Amino acid sequence: MLDFETLEAHAGQLRPMFRQSRPVPYLRLRQLFSTAAFEEICCAASQMDLAMTASSRSLPAVLRELFWELNSGSSMRLLRELTGVGSLIPDPLVVGGGICWRSVGEAEPVVAKTHPKNGLPICLSMHVCLNREWAVESGGGLDFGGGQIELPKPGQALLFLSSSDAIVPQQSVVGEQPLKELKIHYYHRRVVRIGDQSQ
Repeated sequence: MLDFETLEAHAGQLRPMFRQSRPVPYLRLRQLFSTAAFEEICCAASQMDLAMTASSRSLPAVLRELFWELNSGSSMRLLRELTGVGSLIPDPLVVGGGICWRSVGEAEPVVAKTHPKNGLPICLSMHVCLNREWAVESGGGLDFGGGQIELPKPGQALLFLSSSDAIVPQQSVVGEQPLKELKIHYYHRRVVRIGDQSQ
């Protein structure tokens, strides 16, 4: 489902971009899915009950597969190549993330600082826009206090360092179109600070 081959081929170019980006290290992944896979994911997400979690038996199969792939060993290796951060701990049940809807005008903290059950610090976060279309005027972004990162376009993912020493970003949607997105968090046994991404 995920286009690992394309991302791995560009990892060498993307890694310096991640480390040098500010206000926090981040990457905009433009080729995460094929067009057909993205359409299938959007269709499944539109039918999903917000009460469902990654462990729900009624979760659409395509979303169950997506959650598994995003937390697989292949994803962990790819994230290390893209960011330089090793020893990431996945969250296969997506306890701290999942499919989210955000209404117009809402501005709330995007992530907590730790896993809600085991207390491990969040290290990396990935947001995937699940809107089939996202008008420019809908705008919005992640505000880190010292600067804002534009929200990802449909089918794109925004991967950013969200270690607990960083400012917890606020996310806003300013247009009339509600935002649907997938949020995945990756954890670490220690706080990975901006500028000290381990090899």
